[in-house]
Amino acid sequence: MSVLYNEKPVTYREGRSVIGPWSVPDAAARVRVTLARPTSLAFELWPQHIKVTIDINVSKDGGNWESNGGFSASGGIVIHDGNEQPLSWIGTPLIRGISRVLQVVLYVTGGPCLTAVTVTAE
Repeated sequence: MSVLYNEKPVTYREGRSVIGPWSVPDAAARVRVTLARPTSLAFELWPQHIKVTIDINVSKDGGNWESNGGFSASGGIVIHDGNEQPLSWIGTPLIRGISRVLQVVLYVTGGPCLTAVTVTAE
C-alpha cells in the first residue's frame, strides 16, 4: 500500500477544493479515500449540517481527467452496530494504465468543514 496523502485535520472552505495530484504506482489496482468523522471525543470535526462530496479523478496523460468514483455524505456522529464510526471512506478499482496521476476533488456545502483526508493506492 502506498500512502499518497495523509493530513492532520484541515478546514476546507465551502465550495470546491482540489487535493493532489499525485503519481500513482504503476502496480496499484485500487484507491482508497478516507475522511475523518466526528466522534464524542472529536466533536469539532465535520458538523452534522455539512455535506461533503468526493470525486476521485485519474489522468493517464497528465492533463485529461477521468472520474474514478466518489461518494457523498453528511456530517455528524454516525453509529453502526452500537459503535461510533470515526471514518467515512470509499475504496474503488483504479483506471488501468501506467504513469497515472490521481487527484481528489472535495465539494463542501453548508459551511466550512474540518476533517482529515487520507489517500492510499494498493
